[in-house]
Amino acid sequence: MIGFKRFLSKQQDYIPFWLAFLVVIIISLVAYHPDFLYLSTLASRTASGNLNLYQAVMLKGYNAGSFTMPPLMGFLDSFVFFILKTLKIIYFNVGYGLNDRIPFIQLLLLKSRYILVFALSYPLVYKASLYFTKQDKATARRISNIWITCPVLLYLPFAQGNNDIYPAVMSLVFLLFAFRGDDLLAMVFLGLTAALKNYGVFLILPAAIILARKDIRKVVLFGFVAGLFYVLPSIIYSHGLTNFAVIPNSSGVSEGMFMLKTVIPSQIDYPIFILVYFLINIFLYFNDNEDELKENRNKVLTTYCFLVMSLFFVTYALPQWFLWIIPFFIFIIYDNRKLFSIYLIICSVFLLTLIPDWTYNLDATMWRQLSPRLFSRMDLFPVIKRSVTIMELGYSLFAALFIVLIYYLLKEKNASHDAPGDKAPYYNLFIIAGYMILMILFCLVAFHRLT
Repeated sequence: MIGFKRFLSKQQDYIPFWLAFLVVIIISLVAYHPDFLYLSTLASRTASGNLNLYQAVMLKGYNAGSFTMPPLMGFLDSFVFFILKTLKIIYFNVGYGLNDRIPFIQLLLLKSRYILVFALSYPLVYKASLYFTKQDKATARRISNIWITCPVLLYLPFAQGNNDIYPAVMSLVFLLFAFRGDDLLAMVFLGLTAALKNYGVFLILPAAIILARKDIRKVVLFGFVAGLFYVLPSIIYSHGLTNFAVIPNSSGVSEGMFMLKTVIPSQIDYPIFILVYFLINIFLYFNDNEDELKENRNKVLTTYCFLVMSLFFVTYALPQWFLWIIPFFIFIIYDNRKLFSIYLIICSVFLLTLIPDWTYNLDATMWRQLSPRLFSRMDLFPVIKRSVTIMELGYSLFAALFIVLIYYLLKEKNASHDAPGDKAPYYNLFIIAGYMILMILFCLVAFHRLT
């Protein structure tokens, strides 16, 4: 009995992981976005030997279009797919169409490649947190539990089937080596992060300034190394594998930089993202507080990376972009009760903004595939569904919360921390428990429909 109690005591720290894992399994069984079927078809085709990523994907004779992400993203997803296929864990019938209902177990198996990355991210973020906290195991566990229970991390890869979990976890690899002091290796992985999704490009300059401690020669070296590994996969694919495909526009990075569309109207429209991005980097380089950079380099790194990443969602809101922020978000809110509370509110608002069928949001369409009868009733609320005013209110609240969080972050970064205590990460569990109950209800609806 004593041994069993000791075992339970040791496992208490892992409760968030197992609860999050359970939520992931439930969500993975019942929901998917049509884009997930597209990505799975592409991964299956590539894993079978067709390396032409940019050949049009056909779903039941329907041309679903060509892949628009960098080649490294497609190959990484296909490689994980290939491993699980070789182990006979994944099977995939490319006959599924956009409106077909994929069997529960089949859907879970297809998402097992994301579940694998999700599970591996837990020890990865814990290891990075140990270096970040100078081997403080209790605080490192707190940070890793905040990561694994983040509602956005649970939602996007497993409800929508979004493959942005790959670059998000690659950002954690970058942080691991940066916290450990392996600066060149960190910049290599930052370049590879950018090679998966273009957002990483905007982290290269501030990361190089911080890791090089403003030494201009090292800044150039670090920028060159990261830039090299950013472009290398696309160059190899477009020129070294010409028998397989030519990447659209010879770049392989044709995903849109939508945040550049948000401008200050004037005689010359100033893109808000680029304007604030330059301000952040100029301030970072000319800031005279050298002691802060020497003593708290890791905190400075995560703070400025978070500032840059938050610009993505403030200037142009797309759901998956929020996932990119989380690896940096968790390292700035883990030991401050006020910041942690704002973080929870932001996560809650994010999930609520996905309920109506607003512009750039297909989640209502996704849930209609699960239960058309239930979710067709959303058509009774055309004001909620189509009103630009409602949409702007939701995202304005989201942006306002980010601005407030940044204000308190910059105001209190040198102040004494208001540590929330060991139970702080478990505040997340209330959100997850509620979301899990919602997913169970969706399961019941789905089983009722099938029977």
